[in-house]
Amino acid sequence: MFTPEKDTAYECIYRSEFLNIFTNSRDNLILTDWSGVIDASKARSGCMALLESLKKHPYQKVLNNNSKVTGHYPGAIDWVGKVWFPSMYELSVRWFAWVYSPEFYTQISTDVIINLSSRGNY
Repeated sequence: MFTPEKDTAYECIYRSEFLNIFTNSRDNLILTDWSGVIDASKARSGCMALLESLKKHPYQKVLNNNSKVTGHYPGAIDWVGKVWFPSMYELSVRWFAWVYSPEFYTQISTDVIINLSSRGNY
């Protein structure tokens, strides 16, 4: 199993109980590594941390890892799809890969967010 902490190409720039954010200057990407149950408050807080990280490290690629997420965040779906994604685009993100959570209902939420963000004019 891949762990960015053990790969020297990754530098941790943000750490919390539910989210770690890493940069990889070799591959010009930011990796977000989420874990646990992510409620609306945690989702917004983590998303804002990524936006702040992108201001300091303006990479065009984000790898959003939800493989350790065990619960979904129904209160943040619209905000993530309609605000967070356009904000990342404004900060030059052009490639966004999302690793699904193994939790079925979280996968459904992810699909809804992707559908919402795909309708934007950005």
